[in-house]
Amino acid sequence: NTRFGETVWLFSVLLPLAMLGRAAFLFLLSMLHNWFSREEEPPTLNGMIIT
Repeated sequence: NTRFGETVWLFSVLLPLAMLGRAAFLFLLSMLHNWFSREEEPPTLNGMIIT
């Protein structure tokens, strides 16, 4: 039964890759957003994670 093997490969390889790519993209997007919309106080790590 090769369909089960293909499903396991898809979920064990492509899903973590998609999650890592999305996390890296959102992290870069939030860093750019904080860089271009800078306020007087320095941005904290907690604020960068939340926004």
